[in-house]
Amino acid sequence: ITKKIPKPLVKIGQKTILEKIIENFKNEGFNNFTIIVNHFGDLIIDQFTNLKDSNIKISFVKEKKALGTIGGLSLIKKKISNNFILVNADVLTNLNISKMIQYHKDNKSLATVGCINQKQQLQYGIINYRNNKFINMVEKPIIKQFVNAGIYIFNKKIIKYLKKNKKIDAPEFLNSLSGKVKIFPIYEDWIDIGTHNNLIKASKFNG
Repeated sequence: ITKKIPKPLVKIGQKTILEKIIENFKNEGFNNFTIIVNHFGDLIIDQFTNLKDSNIKISFVKEKKALGTIGGLSLIKKKISNNFILVNADVLTNLNISKMIQYHKDNKSLATVGCINQKQQLQYGIINYRNNKFINMVEKPIIKQFVNAGIYIFNKKIIKYLKKNKKIDAPEFLNSLSGKVKIFPIYEDWIDIGTHNNLIKASKFNG
């Protein structure tokens, strides 16, 4: 699907993923968007330059080389407010973003990461032990853990932690801020459109 178009331009029904993301934020009162582009970036710019909606403003930042999921922020210093939202362009959610923003502000966070509680059943029995002595075995347990939802709120101060035009992804960057990051559990619907199956599910998604 993405051999000729970037993933954000994949359609769900009549609208692209990126259109749906922007529409969801517009419905929550947001009107100022900056899109960081690289892969097939001109296609994204062409589509959203021609988007006729006087209620929103969209600007673009082009990476000269791929800078990862966070590195592009080093290019937008003049385009961001004191606190700003970063969203991966392949996730949909009906999250009440205002609650996440308020949480971020109340905690005076440098960075707040949206997290989803995922369940995964292991294929094998887990052996619990101490000092090489068997305690018990749990057959194919279900493991619950928070995973990154690809939705962040940052204070603009984080820009000073980035080197301009240096590639860096979210795990490396957030690990470098250890102790300065809060997590915000997301209990609303959320989907990562990274597989054919999830693309099908997204057509029925409420977010």
